[in-house]
Amino acid sequence: MNEQGTPAGGAGRWRLGDLEVNRLGFGAMRLTGAAAFHPGSRADRATSIRVLRRAIELGVDHIDTAAFYFSALRSANELINTALAPYPDNLVIATKVGPVRDASGAWATPARPDELRGQVEENLRQLGRDHLDLVNLRAMGQDSPGGVRRIMAGGATPGTAPRGVAETSASLRDEDVPAPCDAPRRTPRPSRPRSAGYHLAEHIGALAELREAGLVRHIGISGVRLGQLAEARETAPVVCVQNRYGIDDRDGEDVLRACGELGIAFVPFFSVAGQGREGGAGGPESPQVRTVARAHGVSTAQVRLAWSLGRGAHVLAIPGTGNPEHVADNVEAARLRLSAEETALLDTVAPPKRGEDPNHRR
Repeated sequence: MNEQGTPAGGAGRWRLGDLEVNRLGFGAMRLTGAAAFHPGSRADRATSIRVLRRAIELGVDHIDTAAFYFSALRSANELINTALAPYPDNLVIATKVGPVRDASGAWATPARPDELRGQVEENLRQLGRDHLDLVNLRAMGQDSPGGVRRIMAGGATPGTAPRGVAETSASLRDEDVPAPCDAPRRTPRPSRPRSAGYHLAEHIGALAELREAGLVRHIGISGVRLGQLAEARETAPVVCVQNRYGIDDRDGEDVLRACGELGIAFVPFFSVAGQGREGGAGGPESPQVRTVARAHGVSTAQVRLAWSLGRGAHVLAIPGTGNPEHVADNVEAARLRLSAEETALLDTVAPPKRGEDPNHRR
């Protein structure tokens, strides 16, 4: 079947460099536990494998993952390998590097530029591939050329480097991207070390060398602002930006617009979870989202995803879940069309006030 004839193809296609994908993809963060980066309760292995295979059946051809997406006995990369290898020819797997988690799951010092090769090789080993289609560098507070440091504004999180991944258990994280109602209560956000002392360009340069070596096909960046996007593009071609963004979390609107002008993909994470982030979409939904959902007879998660996809043809969605029913529901968002009036209503959703429970949506 033609990709655009599948449910995931309902929103059309966009390119990641020379690779074209359906705009509705899948994030693997929530495959490994009860919540993203959950240290205890692990996901059922057979169910996670079923989720992945169901996503492919529905036309998903873009999966976002990372070696630092793991729990005590589960690795997202290993699950992907088990469920989908030998991989479909049209499947694009994107990974992230930069963050580091130790064997306990705690965040450690982010990878230096010279450690990125080890992270790339670990992703290759876990996925069983000889090259990575797309590697997103997660910005971790690197210095700007002018010496002004950007403090991480939250979102996708740190994971494993050669030293970090090598320490993870069971051979063993880019919103992924939580699924609707998968987390009954908010998981506290972990403390995230910063990668001070290096320029972003040094990390991008290290990935560019790996691209020249044939280990990486395309480079993306994650958790960045406009100046960092410009800095990265001066060093190597950038095919996408993966930032936190959604109906009630629109701080990155300028980066979204810039990506559209440049013709590169903007890949929002936490589009469903919103301010709940790693903890998932656990709180009361905003009345605006509920109103639109009732009008279409669909889930609120679909409305949130459709709104995100409506921000531009270059926007790709990567909702994640460990629930087979939710993956089918999320994919249906690709075929949901919002009217101008509905979009205007959703645009009025406000983010939580400072100090307010981020899981309580307004």
